[in-house]
Amino acid sequence: MSDVIYFESEDGKIVVADDFVQIAHVTVKVNDLMSGEAYVGKPDQTINMALALVGIFCIFLGKIREGQLTDLIDINVLFTASNYFDLAGLIILLVTLLITLPQKEYYALQFRLKDGNKKRVILKDKQHYVNILEINKAINQALRYADYRRQSK
Repeated sequence: MSDVIYFESEDGKIVVADDFVQIAHVTVKVNDLMSGEAYVGKPDQTINMALALVGIFCIFLGKIREGQLTDLIDINVLFTASNYFDLAGLIILLVTLLITLPQKEYYALQFRLKDGNKKRVILKDKQHYVNILEINKAINQALRYADYRRQSK
């Protein structure tokens, strides 16, 4: 057992000590770590943006074909389907919204090991999100102490 515990969550699932970092079922020795950081991962939105642009392009093609290009300032004209191009564009925009809305950011801890591998552990409990800055500080402090122990030997 280690001498110093830098951080321990209330439920005991996350423990950062001077010898190890334990998150639920994953335990990593501090001596094997090169770096560790807590971060917020955001979903990739490139596909959603591309679909939205295709939808807007289809709507503009429909408005050009219908001769309503000068009336695009009116929002009612923009979102009315007067032909199949407009309808396809509106459906693509709706699908894009349905894909984009349920996506959310996630919180994780990423460890870079000395052998070059990376371990990423996603935090699932809401209470751990609040403590993510404290966890990050505790990991950095444990790494600094491990470096100090190595240099003092």
